[in-house]
Amino acid sequence: MGRYLLDTGVLLDLLRGEPDTVAALHLLDDDDTVLISALTEMEIYACLGRMQPEEERVLRLLLSALETVSLDSAIARAAGTCWVRWGAHGSLSLREAVLAATASARGAILVTDGVTGGATSCRIPGLAVTTAAALREILTPR
Repeated sequence: MGRYLLDTGVLLDLLRGEPDTVAALHLLDDDDTVLISALTEMEIYACLGRMQPEEERVLRLLLSALETVSLDSAIARAAGTCWVRWGAHGSLSLREAVLAATASARGAILVTDGVTGGATSCRIPGLAVTTAAALREILTPR
């Protein structure tokens, strides 16, 4: 049973039918847990007004199937600490620090689109970060 926290870019790639992302998520088992951060949910809702009606419908359906992790005080403290240590010089955005702290708090692997990969510089103990393409390779049976 795996736990995966999806970044906004991964959800948008899924909506666009990006092959690696679609394939990776199809390989997840029913007992895997797929999460999003409240931050990701906010970013998606900010995008909805610029989408075609069918895209919006599909994205709302997808969001309803995912568990949203609220930003609590423990996640906020971890994200702030992470950003101060590794992001103050530009290698990590505060957004990426929040996602990294959220994944760590839930024992989840942070899955990014590979474009916004700054979370890899956040050295929170136990944090694992991967891309959808790499996740596909990991989950593909040999």
